[in-house]
Amino acid sequence: MNDIEKLYGIAQKESRIIIGLMSGTSVDGLDMALCKFSGFGLETQFKLLHFRSVEFPQNLRQQILNFLGKRNVDLLELTLLNTEFAIFTASAILDFLNQIDFPTADVDLISSHGQTIFHAPKSFHKYLDRPNATLQIGDGDHIAAITGIITVHDLRQKHVAKGGEGAPLALYGDYILYASEVENRALLNIGGISNFTFISKDKSQACWATDVGPGNTIIDELCRKYFQLNFDNEGKIAEKGRLNVDLLTRLEQHPYLAIANPKTTGQEAFNLAWFEQAILTLDQIPAEDQICTATHFTAKTIASAINLLAVSDLTIYVSGGGSNNKYLLHLLSTYLNDGIKIEQFDQLGISGSAKEAVLFAYLANENFAKTPTTYPFQPTQLKMGKISLPN
Repeated sequence: MNDIEKLYGIAQKESRIIIGLMSGTSVDGLDMALCKFSGFGLETQFKLLHFRSVEFPQNLRQQILNFLGKRNVDLLELTLLNTEFAIFTASAILDFLNQIDFPTADVDLISSHGQTIFHAPKSFHKYLDRPNATLQIGDGDHIAAITGIITVHDLRQKHVAKGGEGAPLALYGDYILYASEVENRALLNIGGISNFTFISKDKSQACWATDVGPGNTIIDELCRKYFQLNFDNEGKIAEKGRLNVDLLTRLEQHPYLAIANPKTTGQEAFNLAWFEQAILTLDQIPAEDQICTATHFTAKTIASAINLLAVSDLTIYVSGGGSNNKYLLHLLSTYLNDGIKIEQFDQLGISGSAKEAVLFAYLANENFAKTPTTYPFQPTQLKMGKISLPN
């Protein structure tokens, strides 16, 4: 059977085995979710068979950080990294399947998000006569050729081509997989950047998603700068510090925060250089106080966006690396309006660590629906990703 025949056969199957891949702006590793999907749209049924997250080797992680959100880069090094990231991804998939003793021949598809390097909506670049744009690396042809598995990749480009900003794509899967008829939900992901999907129990109301602003990005950068740590474990460093109100006030002047939701952003807008600019002319602030203030800023920014929903009977289900930051979640609870509950995403029956990888597996599955799913938001119909064949 050649690849085209196999592709056609996948579309005819009652169920599909798909590996969803996600690497976010925290650059902490590659998440891999082996899923079984049947049906499409509101009839979708899925089961998470296995999940694994692998850390990036330090040299690869540093290479990504050297490019992430940077306007001026070495194009040779970026071109090489595009291929090297794909080779690492393919190797990680084969190791994952070998460890769980799952034959590659039984996997129908890989759905690879890749690694975002630069996100440039108009709200960021300000050129009114130029388009929204976004860039992810991790060439799909290399992943397909090395693993022998058909690979769906570069999924964000179709969203941009259809008039969106390329993010947040979680909205599509969140609406299908996690809607509830008994409670209003905000599915909050705190990665490098924080975002949430609002899903009303009243289906006559809109379901929508937005990037909020910084999640862990500033906190992580400060931890690397002062403590040679990749993150603030459980928020223990921040908890030792004190809030600097003057610095917080300056951070809250970021122009992105004045843009109406929904919107998107990235580390192009929120980064260490911006933070250090905000701290200029203030008296010397201890490292712990800087991290404490950055943590307050993340919590307050998220809470302000969610409070604007004006929904009192709301449950927030939190995932991403920030869900492990106990101090951040404590601060979030203090900034939220009364009546809003915070739960770990795991309460919905799936690991919060696997959530985004599962969502990208869902998006790949939707490409094989005979009738496109219609969503109650724009773009209302969307099949995403390019398809790379192994041969």
